[in-house]
Amino acid sequence: MTLKEANFRIDFLEGNTFPGFTMGETWNGFAKPYFTFTQAQALAAAWSSTGTKAFYDDQQDAFVFEMSGAPDDMDVYTAEEINGQTLYPIGGGSWIWEQVMDDEQNILQAVIS
Repeated sequence: MTLKEANFRIDFLEGNTFPGFTMGETWNGFAKPYFTFTQAQALAAAWSSTGTKAFYDDQQDAFVFEMSGAPDDMDVYTAEEINGQTLYPIGGGSWIWEQVMDDEQNILQAVIS
């Protein structure tokens, strides 16, 4: 399994792009990203800014995300060891992630600049 750095976005967090890693996997045509602890913290902070809960649970070594504003509907993503790195597969296989391709990222940067 080869990890490659990539950027990802999700409609729910419109306007945000999140750096992470890919192994080229997809689920129903959508990207399956992996994030380092620091990257996952940034994602959790962006999620929390929408008014839904997201936090790190050190007992499980997992990031927990409240879904659809219901406190009893939580997605839990535990750490995985991949190629010697601890990564979190947040939303992989259940969220509608899109990998931002290099050309598209360059265009976005030009528009923002």
